[in-house]
Amino acid sequence: MRVFVEVAKNSNLKYEYDKKSNILILDRILHNTNIFPYNYGFIPNTLSPDGDPVDIIIICDFSLIPGSMCDVKIIGGIDTHDESGQDDKIICVLSNKTDKTSKYINNISDVLQSTIDNIIYFLSHYKEGEKNKYVTIGNIYDREKALEIIKKYTL
Repeated sequence: MRVFVEVAKNSNLKYEYDKKSNILILDRILHNTNIFPYNYGFIPNTLSPDGDPVDIIIICDFSLIPGSMCDVKIIGGIDTHDESGQDDKIICVLSNKTDKTSKYINNISDVLQSTIDNIIYFLSHYKEGEKNKYVTIGNIYDREKALEIIKKYTL
């Protein structure tokens, strides 16, 4: 599956893709000391209940360039809600062809618990200090459910 990268790992700059102008626009600098512990973007040709494409978290050792596309392997997801509604975060790794270390990660159960804990911590706190914004974290789910969610929200 090919995804679009909006935010690089280890950045505090939150970019969002603008469909009308077909470019990335700096949405905001995070209002606290948090930085993205992973690359972040979306799955093209999807629409989640919050009105945006389905969000994607890309776990890898490298910072990917915002505005780039990459091939990934879906491994799970996290049920989240924010001020705009249901906002699942699909978790993936780079494709086996792109990153040979990905061949060892095929489901969320293959990811270190400390990595999952860091993702949950970040998602729980990155909107702190922003007026009328919040994130509620729900269940973590496996690859099969993540693929069902993607299918459900594919245009």
